[in-house]
Amino acid sequence: MQDLARAARAAAQPIAFGSGGTATVAHLAGEFFALRAEARMLHVPYRGEAPALADVLGGNLGVMFSSLAAASGQIRSGALKPLAVTTGARVSSLPDVPTVAEQGFPGYDVSAWVALAGPRGLAAPLVAEFAGAFGEALRDPAVRERLATLGAEPAGETGEGLVAFMRRDAGLWADVIRRAGVRVE
Repeated sequence: MQDLARAARAAAQPIAFGSGGTATVAHLAGEFFALRAEARMLHVPYRGEAPALADVLGGNLGVMFSSLAAASGQIRSGALKPLAVTTGARVSSLPDVPTVAEQGFPGYDVSAWVALAGPRGLAAPLVAEFAGAFGEALRDPAVRERLATLGAEPAGETGEGLVAFMRRDAGLWADVIRRAGVRVE
């Protein structure tokens, strides 16, 4: 990632990076990297990750930010070389691939996440029942193995911890969107 940052800082024109679309986690991850690296990079949005991956594999695009779920098959086959994972810690399915933070960009931690939520005022017994069933499913070895192949690592935040996480994440992305001038058309 240091090489990418140096190349992007030295290039006469911004280095293009692809993603599966404007304002996706991958797009914002690239913008966040460019801001942290103080590098000039140009986002090239695609209509999904598959066309962007095809252009990287075909040599028409040099770099892209992608979900592990979309890129894992190409990584396993050796057709695609991962430079880093964007999460704060290495992922179990690619233990030898360092994080962006490990490569000289401390505090860089980007991941797509999914939360189970219900309407405000949902009865406490139902919340407990849903949380218990969801937690049980996440402890199932088959479920954990499948999630790992997709690059997903269960975090297990609940209640106020999840709300605090969501607020921190929203603050980060609001800042990146503002500083990078991201516009959805």
